[in-house]
Amino acid sequence: MKIAGSAMKPGLQEMAHDIASDRKNYLEILRREIVNHLMQRDPVKFKKVYERVHNEIMKYKTFSKEGLANELGGLCESFPKYSDFDLLATRSHVLYADAFASFDDEEVSEHFRTLVRFQALNARLKDSWSLWEPTSENDLEHLREYVRQIIDSRFEQRLKSAISHYRLCKSIGPEAYETPELSIVSVSHFAEIRYGVHFKDTGEYGLYGCFYGDRAKPHESYYRSNFLFEDETPLLGLSNVDYNDR
Repeated sequence: MKIAGSAMKPGLQEMAHDIASDRKNYLEILRREIVNHLMQRDPVKFKKVYERVHNEIMKYKTFSKEGLANELGGLCESFPKYSDFDLLATRSHVLYADAFASFDDEEVSEHFRTLVRFQALNARLKDSWSLWEPTSENDLEHLREYVRQIIDSRFEQRLKSAISHYRLCKSIGPEAYETPELSIVSVSHFAEIRYGVHFKDTGEYGLYGCFYGDRAKPHESYYRSNFLFEDETPLLGLSNVDYNDR
């Protein structure tokens, strides 16, 4: 019987690993739904949520097994079945914007934190989960860079919209242009037609440049700047994503 039991052990371990992998992948899908929503809402705020929970689960390294088991037990009481982790629990054709309308951002962020904690506790307590960490420094670094790209994409979209509106309202010239939301001024440059844009609601400054050269279509450039419109910080936007101003 002992020999038979020993022979079965590798198979049981592989089965436990496969089950854990399937459950982990299911939770990752739920996390992706939540994170896409939160990133669309406020990427900077989500970055802070990720940083917070990442730091929290790093502290699990200092917990005793009993302490970890108590934490996991509390989550299992609140979520007795894996299907209970599905925050939306809606039909597949219902738009996420509609499904998430029933929850505020704090509720959604807290559920993300719950999913991460559940994965982290399992990774600490169960060999079958030990290969997967729910957060990492590498992932956090990528998130920080990606958030910057999203912010730059939205800022570039605002600049494009402002310049387009300016051109519709008056002919291009050296005169200043101002509305309750923004102001636009001509900025001297040796090669480009340039305009400085001040967004009053966010206190941000941007530069728009236009260079014709020998081209029929002008080359346009967009930068972050300072209130004197002297700085030129290139925008690192996402080339495949067009963000409307939010």
